[in-house]
Amino acid sequence: MHGWLTDRTSSGETISGGDSFKSSVRTLDELCTFKVSRNTALSRKETIVLSGFLFESLSAGRALLEVPESGATFISQITDHTPRGCVVIASSTNAGLMLLRSSILSITEAHDAGDLTEYSDPSELYDAAASDLIVLSVQSSDSLDALLKLRELKIDLKQLGLLGVICQGVARGVCSSCARETVIDSKIINELPLGLKPKGNYRYLVGRGCNQCGHAGYKGSVAILSILKIDETVLSLFSSGASESEIAEHTYFQGTAPLLEDGVKKALTGKLTFESLFQIVKVVPTVYERFYLADSAPREPVASRYPSYDSCPLFPAKGVARQRPLVLVVEDDADQQSILDMCLKSANYETALARDGTDALRFLEGDVPDLILTDLMMPQMDGYDLTSKLKADGRYRRIPVLVLTVISDVEKEYALLDLGADDYCEKTIQRKILLKRVENLLKRSRMAPSAITGS
Repeated sequence: MHGWLTDRTSSGETISGGDSFKSSVRTLDELCTFKVSRNTALSRKETIVLSGFLFESLSAGRALLEVPESGATFISQITDHTPRGCVVIASSTNAGLMLLRSSILSITEAHDAGDLTEYSDPSELYDAAASDLIVLSVQSSDSLDALLKLRELKIDLKQLGLLGVICQGVARGVCSSCARETVIDSKIINELPLGLKPKGNYRYLVGRGCNQCGHAGYKGSVAILSILKIDETVLSLFSSGASESEIAEHTYFQGTAPLLEDGVKKALTGKLTFESLFQIVKVVPTVYERFYLADSAPREPVASRYPSYDSCPLFPAKGVARQRPLVLVVEDDADQQSILDMCLKSANYETALARDGTDALRFLEGDVPDLILTDLMMPQMDGYDLTSKLKADGRYRRIPVLVLTVISDVEKEYALLDLGADDYCEKTIQRKILLKRVENLLKRSRMAPSAITGS
């Protein structure tokens, strides 16, 4: 058996009183994926149980790497043809290097050459790369920076037979069990370089929190990659002492991109959130900044583009942007309605009141709120019917809907979420928790008080 493939499928999943995760190990020409569980239910001693064995081709391991399209040819080159030479792997932390090293060793015939700093005489590396494919580790947060570290040590790329550099960061993935489609907060968009700001249709998903993910909204991990393939031009630039900027000019237009670009693409396809991406990387390296200064970068960095919401409200109030978000409270009980009204106003929200679903739809004909807080059980039109009608109507389906209920039932919860409700909570919920849920829904829709007033 060869090296272990890093876990990219599950983390922190709790079952049978213990934790479980998926892992993989390579046999001679296959990849075996299985579940590893820690269980104390059968004895006082902790036991490790392996189950769910699945044998797959090595190409399945490549898929787990989440390789960007621009680097797919290079990864196929080192996994399908077992060439001689060297692949440099890079990450900003030792833990990240261990994960990437185990992944590459699991899907190739490469040998681990250890860390670059271990070699005072590069001739040892030249000899090893002349007969086998070797993997050399460098601590760095960028593929081009990792390449330039070889220059600092006066390593000859031709003698090393360098094939390319793979740099990786690992971010928390969105939990697929509770992921809901939403609109990204404009504050996050504003943090991105201009050329990476999304401007087309895409699916941006955020985990709501469920039992499968321990109510965190995240589950498993997603690899963020920057791959730099070595060609004759790179070799010539490197050996002639060309500047970092000159090398970046060539490699960028050959497909090399910073980690942030790959992370943005994966966020826009629902694999991770921008919050988890920003915990790994928030900026592009200085040498790449000039490629992202224009609204449309020289090499289109993001395949799908998304309309900018920087200068317009998500839901205009009669054509005028509101100073405070408007919450429509739909509640037939006068006392409950009054309590909710006061609670929201004390938190600096504007409110509008409706007695039931029919009354709420009548209100929508004249104005569009930023969030609807509705009771479940009401006369004439209850919360189920109201939610169903809202989510079926193109004019209103993007309005967040928070349902209040006295019913604590898994089937009822499923029915509400299946209809499209964005969140639900019991009426016994504490005031501060209710307001936090309202705030979170509005943040996802870009209309929280702090996003408007700057408070």
